[in-house]
Order: sequence, then C-alpha cells, then structure tokens
Amino acid sequence: MKKLAYRNRSIGSVKSLALALGVSSKDLTQLANNSDHYFYANKPEEKPNGKIRQTYTVNPKLKKIQTKIVKEFFYAVDFPNYLQGSIKDPSSPRDCVRNAMLHAGMRLS
Repeated sequence: MKKLAYRNRSIGSVKSLALALGVSSKDLTQLANNSDHYFYANKPEEKPNGKIRQTYTVNPKLKKIQTKIVKEFFYAVDFPNYLQGSIKDPSSPRDCVRNAMLHAGMRLS
C-alpha cells in the first residue's frame, strides 16, 4: 500500500512559503492575520431535510493563494489509496464513482 509522502523539500519559514507561492512575506502574513475578512457569507439555502446550508465566497486574493497551495504542495503529495476526494493521482485515479465502488456492498453498523 502506498504511504503518505511529500516529494519536495519541506518549507521551513514564512519567507520560504511566500517565495514558493510567489508573494511577499509581508502580504502572506497580512493575509493570514486577517483571513476572517476574506470570506463572505452567501444567502443561506434550505436543504431537502430542512436544515440550513451556509456557504461562503472567498475573496479572489485569498482564492489565488489557496489555488497555489493546492498546485505547489498538495499535488506533490503521494496519498495512500484509502484516501479519496479530488486527489490527483494518475496511477490510482480517485473520483466519486471509484469511491462508491470501494464502499459498494459495505454494511452500515
């Protein structure tokens, strides 16, 4: 079974992280310190079961950093096969259909 492994060098400082993400250390720190100001509540929606679903829109500045984190770091991680959900892995593709196949026939306890 494939083990969790990160293929790149580790990030040891804010400066290194900022460099990898293509932003200044000052901008990255400011974004982190004020992250709660970069999310905007959308209109709540009622789910079929009557509960309320609250979703959020992310400010484009934060969304750009989040996208870079996914591309620069998460795509460089080898995840074990039992982990599912939007994992990019050409040797072991994972999507909702494959996830359902893994659980087909399982009994709920």
